[in-house]
Amino acid sequence: MGRVSLLLGLLPLAAMAQTPTRIDVTTPEPRVILGRQVQLAATARASDGAVVPGAAITWSADSGGTVAVDVRGMVTTLKLGMAVVTARAGSVTLYS
Repeated sequence: MGRVSLLLGLLPLAAMAQTPTRIDVTTPEPRVILGRQVQLAATARASDGAVVPGAAITWSADSGGTVAVDVRGMVTTLKLGMAVVTARAGSVTLYS
């Protein structure tokens, strides 16, 4: 009977247990015209700058009703004014 050999690769513990220490947020436009939308993108990074795969990003807006932001980072302007949009990954928070 034939034999089957399996080669199992193990990831270093550090690679499996990366924790976000910063968030990079990009936007195509720093200003948005009333009634329009802009898609924000966030990347969670570890202390060495490596991307933390699978890090859940949550979005919120403190705007007094100026903008709304959905779970994907899509910002919709609702009225004229200023807004602070927040991205969170674990215990790391970025205000933009």
